[in-house]
Amino acid sequence: MHIFELGFGPESSEVNHCLELLNLRFASYKELHQANSRPAVPESEVMEIEKPPTTSSSSFRARLASRMAKKPTTHKNEVESFLRADIFFKDDEIDQKSTPLKWWKANETSYPALSRMARAYLGASGSSCSVERLFSAAADVCTSNRGRLLPSTMSRCVSSLMWLREEVPLTGDFEEAGRILKLSIAPRPPKK
Repeated sequence: MHIFELGFGPESSEVNHCLELLNLRFASYKELHQANSRPAVPESEVMEIEKPPTTSSSSFRARLASRMAKKPTTHKNEVESFLRADIFFKDDEIDQKSTPLKWWKANETSYPALSRMARAYLGASGSSCSVERLFSAAADVCTSNRGRLLPSTMSRCVSSLMWLREEVPLTGDFEEAGRILKLSIAPRPPKK
């Protein structure tokens, strides 16, 4: 949310739309995972993490624990409470890839549904392989002499090339065309 607020302004339609999507996703996630979870903290017991007083402790976990020791405050829901929280990390801690997961683990009692949601999203490794293959195929298809093609035609050409590269079986009306293409295209070397 903070990225959207910085980019578009705190009262922008983009921020409001993002918040709506977050609340919808949160509600569906909470509903799906409520049955198989341990008892959730009632919303009246959800606490807001306030900015801690300056502390001499340099331990990441100690600072998180000091934030959790604050008095509970009532909020509409976990999302609102989390978005109002003032969360700070040291520069060296925020650069560590495990810091967000550790934070959500340490704060799962304050934000039970949000922490499960965050761990599900943060635990999935990101991959751009399919995107890179798509752009590579688009570069092969979108040459300078094809500049007058409609975007929809270009999209079909790129999709067709990707299907051919992935050896998606051609059936129905495309079966005969597939046989002709196989005969005209040199076989690819086997993958290692």
